[in-house]
Amino acid sequence: MEIDLDQIKAVAKELTEQCLVAEVKLVNITHARLGGYNARTYSNELQLAETLRTQSIKGVWRWWIRVILSGAAWEMGINDAGPIIELTRKIMGSTESASTLILKLAATPAETEAVLPRRAINMLSNLKGKYPSEDIKKIFSECGLQIPQKLNRRGFINTILPPRLGLLVMDEELSVKELDGMLQMYKAGSLEACVQIYARTGTGIAKDEINVAIGALLLALILQGVGAITRRGFGHFQITCREGSQYPFIKAYVEYVKQLNEAVDASTTRDALNKLIHEAIGSAKRLLEKITVSHKVTETIPPRPSLSFERSAFKLEIVKIDVGSGRDSPEWNLLRCLGFKKKDEAQLKLLRKLGQATLKIEWKRNKGLDIFASGRDLQTWILGLPRSHLAIHSGEKDTGYFLPPKSPRERLEVGRRSSSISFAPLKQISDYEWLVAAYGFLSSDWPERIEWLSGTRGKVSVSLKVEVRKRFDESFQQVVDYLHRGGRA
Repeated sequence: MEIDLDQIKAVAKELTEQCLVAEVKLVNITHARLGGYNARTYSNELQLAETLRTQSIKGVWRWWIRVILSGAAWEMGINDAGPIIELTRKIMGSTESASTLILKLAATPAETEAVLPRRAINMLSNLKGKYPSEDIKKIFSECGLQIPQKLNRRGFINTILPPRLGLLVMDEELSVKELDGMLQMYKAGSLEACVQIYARTGTGIAKDEINVAIGALLLALILQGVGAITRRGFGHFQITCREGSQYPFIKAYVEYVKQLNEAVDASTTRDALNKLIHEAIGSAKRLLEKITVSHKVTETIPPRPSLSFERSAFKLEIVKIDVGSGRDSPEWNLLRCLGFKKKDEAQLKLLRKLGQATLKIEWKRNKGLDIFASGRDLQTWILGLPRSHLAIHSGEKDTGYFLPPKSPRERLEVGRRSSSISFAPLKQISDYEWLVAAYGFLSSDWPERIEWLSGTRGKVSVSLKVEVRKRFDESFQQVVDYLHRGGRA
C-alpha cells in the first residue's frame, strides 16, 4: 500500500483550518524595544537580539481580557472579582487547567538597529562638560553649521531622544559600544509577525468567550503594543485580521479593523475603535449574565482598570499630531548631516513628544508658566510611580512623590504603579503627521496616601482615594491639550 504524503498534508491542513478561530498579521509602526534578560533589546555580550515572544503577547492579551470583563462587570454593578478571574482562567488557562484557546506566533526574522547613526553615537560619547570639544566643533564646521556656544550631553539628549530613552544614556562614562547597545531596537516596519488563534478541541468554548478573547487580543495589539515603554508610544503595530472558516461571527471584528486601517481622520478612527470596544463589552456582559446576577451600580470609581465609557471609567481621545512644525535646533540639523534619515527623525520626534506630554515641566510651558514656578497644583502621580529623585550627594534633598514610611526610622518609598494614561500611535498619515490614541483607565487601586516633596516648598500629603477622579480628569485633559497644541517637536 502506497502512502500519499500530499494527501495526508492536505487533510492535516484542512483539520487545522477548521480549528483556526482568527489570524492576525502585524507590523510595527513605531520603534519597538523588546526587553531581554538584561531588559535590553540587544546584548553586546551575547551578540543576540531579543525576539517577539509568545509569552509577551499572552501577557498583554490576558490583561485586556480582564479589563473587558471588569468593564462589563462595572456596568452591571458586579463588585465581586470572582467571575472575572474564573472566566479569564477558563479562556487563558491556569495551573489547574489548559487554556481553551491556543496562540501560535510566527515572526519574520529581523535585525535591530541603533536609533541614532553611528557617527552621532560616537559624538554623543564625547559630549562631556558644558562646551563642545574641538572634535565636535570640527563636525559642525564640516557640516557647514554654526557652532553653538553651549552644547552639553544633557541638552543634546533632551533635545533629540524621548525622555525614558534619554535617561538610559545620560551617564557620561558609557562607552560607544554600551551606547550603541542601549539604543538598539526594531525600527518601524522591521518587525513582522503572524498570530494564529486556535480553539482547543474538546473544551467546549462558547461563542461569547471567543468574542471577548479576540476583542481583547486586537485591543492589546492596537492600544497597548508589546515591549518596553509602550505606554509612551514604543512597540505599536498596524494589524490586519481574518476569521477562521468555522467562526464567521468573528467577521464583525475583521470589519472594524478594516475600518480602522482605512480611517484618515480622528472621527472615523474613533468610530471604528468604539465599535470594536462595544462589541467586546457586549459579549462580556452576556458571559457574566450566565454565571452571576447584575446589580445597580453603587461604586463611583471602578476598583480596578475597567473598559467602560460609563462615568468616564475609560477615556479615549484621538489626536492628530504634527511633529514637523516649528524651527529645528542645531542638534537636529547636525544629526541630518551625520546621516539621520527622514523617517527615523519623524519616529523620534513623535516618541519624544508623547514622552514629553507626561512631564510636569512641559505642562508648565504649555500653561505659560515659568519652569521654576511651583508645580504643587500640577500633580502627575496619576501618570505612574516612581516619579521621584532620591538624594545621593550631600546637600541634595529627596524630591517628587513618595509613599509614607511604614515607621519613623524608615526612608520614604518611591512606590511602583503603572500610569493610568497611555498613548497608542495608530497611523502615520504623512511624513510628519500621526493619528494617536490617548486613553486612560480610572480606578481606585492606588495607595491610600502619597507625599509630594519639594526642594524649596516642603511636604504636601495627598489622599489618593479622595483625589483620584479629579487628578485623572485633570491629567488626561492636560496631556490631550499638550498634544493638540503641538508642544515642542
